[in-house]
Amino acid sequence: MSLAAYLDDVASSVRQSAPPVSTVIATLGEFHVSDSGAAHMWLHDGRSVCRGFLRASRAREILAGPRPARDDRVETDVSPEYSPQWGFRLLVSGLRVTGRTLNDADRGCSELERRGVLGLNRGLSVPPWIGAAAILAPSGAGLEDFNQTIAPMEKAGILRADRYLATFEGPNAVPSLLAAIRRVAEDQRSARRHDAVFMVRGGGVPSALSWLDDIEACEALARLPLPVFTGLGHERDSPLPDRVACRAFGTPSKAAQFLREACTRLPLQAAAASEALAAAARTLADRAGEAADRLLLRCAAGSPEAPLARGYAFLANASDGRPVRPAAGREAVLIAAGGRWRVTVHEEITTP
Repeated sequence: MSLAAYLDDVASSVRQSAPPVSTVIATLGEFHVSDSGAAHMWLHDGRSVCRGFLRASRAREILAGPRPARDDRVETDVSPEYSPQWGFRLLVSGLRVTGRTLNDADRGCSELERRGVLGLNRGLSVPPWIGAAAILAPSGAGLEDFNQTIAPMEKAGILRADRYLATFEGPNAVPSLLAAIRRVAEDQRSARRHDAVFMVRGGGVPSALSWLDDIEACEALARLPLPVFTGLGHERDSPLPDRVACRAFGTPSKAAQFLREACTRLPLQAAAASEALAAAARTLADRAGEAADRLLLRCAAGSPEAPLARGYAFLANASDGRPVRPAAGREAVLIAAGGRWRVTVHEEITTP
């Protein structure tokens, strides 16, 4: 049997055994209307999730009023559908907004604020340079992409990145996450310190991130003594760790790019400063050389040797060689370019 034939049989079985239209209460994780007018949505209750589809013919009627939005609490009339092309989804024939739900992240924010820890990490300063980072993440594509971005910095020796693997989804998520956060805190008190923590996870359905909205885990994050940067899911997601972090980047790739720039900032600045200092030193050396040349010229011009070379002579004290003024009866030394002579001044001749 071919795959297509097998999937056709599955679709036929679903149609035959599917229950009639049922009313289901859920929360909208996503909701958007395509160009054709059909509405695509994700329905979840915090733990279970399923795609929903509202045909354009029904969407025009149902959406004539206020349009549903993410996190709206809704009452839907649905029936199951499976097709080889679209997979499993719920066909929505009716949709009524019953209110906006307070999601786990909203409730978590309120509780963490009551405990006085909501703004602890957000109040920390963003370090001007990151040379050592703790990467808190589950194994998977998101971490692999993050690693590829920062790998050149690690290879160059300008970044040390330590991985603290944890489970981010499922019943073991909270204990695993708490254990990883404790290891980061313990290392921070030892010689293996870090400048920042990066908490990253790839995208997925909105409900997958709800496991991270645990109050105890997020309080542990908020109390870390070093800034926490998050890159969790997609831009549209806003889990509780994003709200306690020093800074939230929305996606793992943006968080990785920030780390890449942060770890190269100081080396680049140091290289630029070194070049600037070298240039300044060269300029000072050139100026000092020019000043020394000018001083030598001035000294040469002020030396007694200069007028002697032009044919002049002068009298000097016989004992110390210092220039003296002529006076009758004075014994002195006459110094000229051709030599020195001991002389006695007989009288001063007045030039008419």
